[in-house]
Amino acid sequence: MNREILRILSEGGLSVQEVSNTLEIGLEELGSRLILLESMGFVRKEVECNRSPSCVGCPMGDSCSEPSDRPLPAVYSITEKGKRTLERGKDCG
Repeated sequence: MNREILRILSEGGLSVQEVSNTLEIGLEELGSRLILLESMGFVRKEVECNRSPSCVGCPMGDSCSEPSDRPLPAVYSITEKGKRTLERGKDCG
């Protein structure tokens, strides 16, 4: 399952909720796996947005067009270590 998470994150552009839906697993399980993968250096938490007025440099800048008081969920990306692990077919926890 962790390899599938890395594969999906390597394609980019999905929120945690979308990854959860794609893998058909709960957010709690996915969250636990992301924390593990982050602690191992395979993924990095990129954004936990409170929708500040400036979205310059935000990887999700194009997808949050609706202003809201609710914070956006975190976005994760695969690290170079994660990419190498995925390419080599190694186990990642």
